[in-house]
Amino acid sequence: MASMLSRIERLSLMTSLLPVQGERVTGLTLAMLKQKLADQPGFALPADRTLQRDLAELIKDGAVGMLPGNGSAPRYVRLNDEGEMGGEILDEESWEYLLLQVKQELSGLVSANQLERLSKWLGLPQEMALGETKLRILPDSLRLQPAHIDYRVLGGVLRSLKSGQAIRVIYQDREGKRSEPVLHPQALLQRGPRVYLYAMKNDELADRMYAIDRMVSVQLMQQPAREMVGFDLDQRVRNGRADFSDGQIIVFEARVRGYLEQLIYDCPLNDSQQLTPLDGGGSYLKVSIPSSGQLLRWILAGGGNVTVLAPSSLSDLGLPEGGIVKRRAV
Repeated sequence: MASMLSRIERLSLMTSLLPVQGERVTGLTLAMLKQKLADQPGFALPADRTLQRDLAELIKDGAVGMLPGNGSAPRYVRLNDEGEMGGEILDEESWEYLLLQVKQELSGLVSANQLERLSKWLGLPQEMALGETKLRILPDSLRLQPAHIDYRVLGGVLRSLKSGQAIRVIYQDREGKRSEPVLHPQALLQRGPRVYLYAMKNDELADRMYAIDRMVSVQLMQQPAREMVGFDLDQRVRNGRADFSDGQIIVFEARVRGYLEQLIYDCPLNDSQQLTPLDGGGSYLKVSIPSSGQLLRWILAGGGNVTVLAPSSLSDLGLPEGGIVKRRAV
């Protein structure tokens, strides 16, 4: 399958190529639609199974209809004359559901007391009228408790970023050892339940990540913070350094099957993802992605539904029955 962006473009293109529903419109079969798609310059024709899934999705969204047949191949028509899927309309219940999603995400980032105050301030619902016996929103990963933060420390770090001042901090590492470096803040990042400061230490030229919850105190200094040449927060997020990656982008290849295949078909890993159906079931996955702890956790969570093909450094990962990691044949 093509990337998420090209998939959206493909859905729009498929819709636009179908004739608009009418009294004398006979529609297009899958074979006829494939021919029209093949005639489009620069378009890479996907497998039949991918096109069938696309049509099923367009039908579900109300953009495409399937005409009743007489035993022959089904024919498809466009249900509106806009050439693309229409906009979403949110009713009161759907809006309430989205607000509950926001509240669920916040619950993994702040403490229970802070969540209660935020909920009142933002007007987030306590629960839907359906109640938790009929509606539950769960995170897709193991949810950790937010790290404890001294908000006087966080406030000092935020003030230093706004004013461009250096800070002297008392920093306590995992072993309880304390140090008092002068930090030159560059940017703040929250990843899951923890907040990190990108900063240069003392006279060093390279930046490091400092966990805010390990800072005992922060003192603003009169000297301006040094700016790191070429520092780019977006680039650090893209290359995986937000998850303690070394910045290496790898081409990850794997065979995926079962629930995982459908999951990443509907929710791609990123815009570079390609997903190609394989004979005998499953799909071949190819995606450019940072080599990071997040990727390792995703592979292990996939268990028997993912077989790593490349790079070879990751092909030793796998979860057989019993949950013990061993080498997986590729």
